[in-house]
Amino acid sequence: MGDHPTTRSCSPPIDICSSIATIAIPPCNDTTTTLFVFYTTCCFHGRALGKLVPVYPGQSLLSSTDVFLCPAFFDLTPNPNRMEVSLDTEAIAAGLGNAPLTPFRSTLSPWYGHYRVICENDLSLSPRSICRSVLSKFPRGTAFKSAFEYEFSVGSISPQNSVFTPAFPLDIFSQHTLATSPKILEFATTVVSQGELMTPPVKITTINSEYSAGQLELPLTPLLGIESPDAAFTFKEIVRRTAAELSLSATFCSKVNFGSGSGSGSGSGSGSNEGCGSGGHFNFSLPGVSPAEQDCFVAGVLDHVAGITALCCPSLPCYHRQGAWSPTTNNYGEENRMCCIRGKNKNDKGGAGRYFELRLPSSACNPYLVVAAVVACGADGVLRGLTMGEIGVKAVPDSLETALVALREDDVVCNAFGHRFIQIFTNVKAGEIDEFNRKVQEGLRIEEIYGEMYIKWM
Repeated sequence: MGDHPTTRSCSPPIDICSSIATIAIPPCNDTTTTLFVFYTTCCFHGRALGKLVPVYPGQSLLSSTDVFLCPAFFDLTPNPNRMEVSLDTEAIAAGLGNAPLTPFRSTLSPWYGHYRVICENDLSLSPRSICRSVLSKFPRGTAFKSAFEYEFSVGSISPQNSVFTPAFPLDIFSQHTLATSPKILEFATTVVSQGELMTPPVKITTINSEYSAGQLELPLTPLLGIESPDAAFTFKEIVRRTAAELSLSATFCSKVNFGSGSGSGSGSGSGSNEGCGSGGHFNFSLPGVSPAEQDCFVAGVLDHVAGITALCCPSLPCYHRQGAWSPTTNNYGEENRMCCIRGKNKNDKGGAGRYFELRLPSSACNPYLVVAAVVACGADGVLRGLTMGEIGVKAVPDSLETALVALREDDVVCNAFGHRFIQIFTNVKAGEIDEFNRKVQEGLRIEEIYGEMYIKWM
């Protein structure tokens, strides 16, 4: 089947199914139908990679033998027509061999008549593995609780020029007609129904339309630790699947509409009337952490804003949104939507109900990378005893190119993610920039370029 990875820079998984044959996984009780289990892992771009594994009648739902996937798939650009593997010297030296898709039993869930389980593959590159490793260093007696608020657009994509056409005639000014839209109710009902079946549960708090036509926002409920990015990763796949069942496309690309309105992000509003991209929300709280250390944690995140921008805003369309409900500097404000981090419930007794809203991520972000970046940088702030007054005003990078430079120069982030991950991630993103510039030289319009490179795939 292939060879195991030669190096693993992260600590071994805690709840991993390392000996599947000895774990009591329910058998397939259907005596006539072959089911499939989707062994899925999250790529750099937040999309699902993996393999379908058949489960024959009477067999365990999780295979007793290893399932493999070549880690070179992490080198794919969002539009999987290009693989930036040439600079991955470690993978090439190992012969581009396979690595096991190692399933986490706790995530095994029904999936549209079959099953799905979240896996990790090549622990030095797997976003989930890196996130879990960073979270494992959180002090005992404390916790990291978070939730993503995703905006996305639903519509159709032209097969001729990849231009996006919204499906719903609703925007931010259509809240009064939201409940009377049968298409949105059908869409939301399907998303909620499938989400309730998942482990961890994928539950939403509200549904509302956003700035651009066809754009919706569905915030997720907060969860602890790795469960929050697990739910966010799953939510995006449910949304795409639901749209496909309605003969539509759903995209988390940060910019899909041109001329007026905004694109979509992992958060609230966005945009002016100039077709900018959208801002984002990533809400987090720190149960068990004192208010003073919470301040240090937030100061640490703000101090590293430049270094984490490429992880929070990982594609070219993300950079249209800055200045329109999206941060341009690393500022902080209580109940202030114009700041990079917005504090909420500051006066809550003991800080137990206090939480924070990072407005930097776009909807194109990989949830595992955002959680890992925030926790690593926040922990650095606590370690240094950093205060808001010490960090100074720093600009948010205004392009993917400058964000990648800042990422490479941030030692805290590079050490937390591992230098191999940083090398491969930046190689892939540099490949996106090269492809975009080539298409511009060919005379393609920006909406056509984004359609081909991102809207179809994110």
